[in-house]
Amino acid sequence: MSSAAVRQNTTSTQRQPEVKFGTLVLHRVSVYVTWPRDAGCNTTSSVVGYRLRYQVLDDTEMHEFVVRQLTDNFVLIDNVLTNARYRFQVKYVFTDGSDTDWSADGVVDTSPVHRQPVTD
Repeated sequence: MSSAAVRQNTTSTQRQPEVKFGTLVLHRVSVYVTWPRDAGCNTTSSVVGYRLRYQVLDDTEMHEFVVRQLTDNFVLIDNVLTNARYRFQVKYVFTDGSDTDWSADGVVDTSPVHRQPVTD
C-alpha cells in the first residue's frame, strides 16, 4: 500500500476534534510624554537631564513606579496597558548635581475613545 493511501485511510477514520478557542484582542498602546525643557527655577546651574517616573493608578492595588533617566524632555513609552490610568512626574537635574522635587502629577487614561457616528 502506498504512503498516500495510508495517509488517506488514517485521515478518513479520525474525527476532527472539537475545540473551543479563547481569544483576546490586544491593542498596542504607546504614550508620548513631554514637559518643558527648563524647570523655571532661579538657579545658576543649567538643566542637564531629567528623571521621569510613572505608575499605573489602580483603586485595588498599589503599583511601583518605573523611573527613567533621560537627557531629552520627552519620551515614548511603548506597550502600556489599555483601559488604565497612568500618573507621571518629572525631576529636573542640574549641572551641579542638584535636582528639583518631583513635579505635580500628570495623568493619562489609555481607554479607547469611542466616536459616535455623525448623523444629519
